[in-house]
Amino acid sequence: MALEPAVIASVGCAHSVVTAHLVDQDGHPTMQAGDEIIAYLAERLRTRPE
Repeated sequence: MALEPAVIASVGCAHSVVTAHLVDQDGHPTMQAGDEIIAYLAERLRTRPE
């Protein structure tokens, strides 16, 4: 799927799944990616170095 020129111009990056290209629908790949990122960061922030 090609991005519209206006989207590319306003976003500047075609890899913004948690920002400009997020589709807020259950099961959508961008929502899954966002959920995975949040889970990863939450886990990393809970881990304390010894």
